[in-house]
Amino acid sequence: MITIQYSDYDTSVQHIEERLKEMSLAFRLKQDDNIQRVVFEDGNIRLEGLEKIDPELDKLQSELKQWWYCNC
Repeated sequence: MITIQYSDYDTSVQHIEERLKEMSLAFRLKQDDNIQRVVFEDGNIRLEGLEKIDPELDKLQSELKQWWYCNC
């Protein structure tokens, strides 16, 4: 399951949350005062900052369109 960690729920977190919901992917949000930037974790993948997370979301969306993941 994808985990999004953040210190403050801001527009970056909201953007990521909306994209994951649009793709019907399972995720959880975790508030953590000890981190500086939004963090995306999915298995062995760990990305920090929207500029690194957005391309990963683009990749997931592309895979969904190719039916590599079930959008049930």
